[in-house]
Amino acid sequence: MSRQNLFECFINDPLVVKMINLLMRDGKKSKGEKILRHIFLFLNDNYPGQALKIFYLAVFNTQTLVGIRAKLKGKKYRRVTTGKESVVPYFVSNQRSQTSAIRAIFIAGKSRSSDHPLWENLSQEFVYAAANSGETIRKRYSTQELIKLNKRSYKFYWRRKLPIDPDRLTTFNFLGPAPNRKNFLERRKTILKWKKFY
Repeated sequence: MSRQNLFECFINDPLVVKMINLLMRDGKKSKGEKILRHIFLFLNDNYPGQALKIFYLAVFNTQTLVGIRAKLKGKKYRRVTTGKESVVPYFVSNQRSQTSAIRAIFIAGKSRSSDHPLWENLSQEFVYAAANSGETIRKRYSTQELIKLNKRSYKFYWRRKLPIDPDRLTTFNFLGPAPNRKNFLERRKTILKWKKFY
């Protein structure tokens, strides 16, 4: 495969498109494509025929399925004055974890020395991440340690999940009268009942 046609084979790959969108600045997609073309050519010169495999392996090694968020402690009226925060772990979707992994590699590549061009720093970071070493993997392990230490505070992160009844959706009258207090109290009871299970 020639060097010119190498990038054109990968341009329709969904993960490559996501990387181009994250590299894009000021709405100029051509700049992101140019950087990524240089990365793939660099990887193909050093590791012939393994460019896309290294790219995928680096993203796979970097992504995490659990993230962390800072949640303020204390009562609501005290939240402004107190500075105490607890780290709450939460599960991340696959798409979100891929995006955060690419972003972490991009940040680690940008933080490298400015003596080399950006595409060279990023390609080296991809190689390190594919080999399970480097700055991004170190950051991933540090976040995993934080998650292990704060796994008890997972109960503070919850989302209300109520089952949808399809019969109710079909029989619901959007132009009907507003629900009275009795219906509201019944609905509240069902919400509280389902809250115990979720």
